[in-house]
Amino acid sequence: MVDSLSSYDAVILDGFGTLYDKDYIPLLGAVRFLENISCRSILFSNIGSKTGDSLREQLESNFHSLPSEILTSLDFLLIYLKKKNINRIFHYGGQQAAQKLLENKITIVGGQEKIDAIVFTSLPNSNWIKDSQSVLQYLNSRVDSELILANPDRMIPGDHVGINVGMMFDMLLKDWPTNNYPLFIKEIGKPCLTRTEINLGDSDKILVVGDNKITDGGLAKNLDADFCLISSLENSQSHNNFIYPSLDLLVDEFHGK
Repeated sequence: MVDSLSSYDAVILDGFGTLYDKDYIPLLGAVRFLENISCRSILFSNIGSKTGDSLREQLESNFHSLPSEILTSLDFLLIYLKKKNINRIFHYGGQQAAQKLLENKITIVGGQEKIDAIVFTSLPNSNWIKDSQSVLQYLNSRVDSELILANPDRMIPGDHVGINVGMMFDMLLKDWPTNNYPLFIKEIGKPCLTRTEINLGDSDKILVVGDNKITDGGLAKNLDADFCLISSLENSQSHNNFIYPSLDLLVDEFHGK
């Protein structure tokens, strides 16, 4: 049984599939759960096409209350590009992500021009075959640049299964002969976050809640946090890892204490 919410210093929540659906409508128990969080709450979503501010604007009309902080992997990508002085990129992604990159003074160039990095943010709106071929051509020319994945989600089982940019990233890179062609890969987002990146103290007690045992569960492991998996497909629990079919049942347990 998970500890009461009041025992945690921070709760980190997943978005899509945990709090809301593809239309940003609250899932069962999401509103009740947010109303019961009195500690610091952080919604972190692996989205390469929206910033946290943009996501908050979309959620405000459907939720009475929201987490105190809303962050996405695009926020962290923009921070990383600035820190590393990466200004010219080949962008594998959609127009929404491209616009955010341009607003942050990142130059997006065409295939085979000089670049600092190849950045994967989201699925392209069009020309994805041409863009995929451009990535392979860059790799074949042994371009000395980073490959950055700004949404590390891969397979999501159940109702949300589908193709995502992480799967395309893996498809293009997994069979590349890295012994002869070294690749410099950086993944930004869950599960690769640290306590320092999200301003959590070493002694803070943290709860991670999400529907993906790889990204959300991996984040909990990296942060040495308790983890609640929201899933009707899993049924085995272990130390500091708890499973609930819905947030509604998790809230009911909190109220029963």
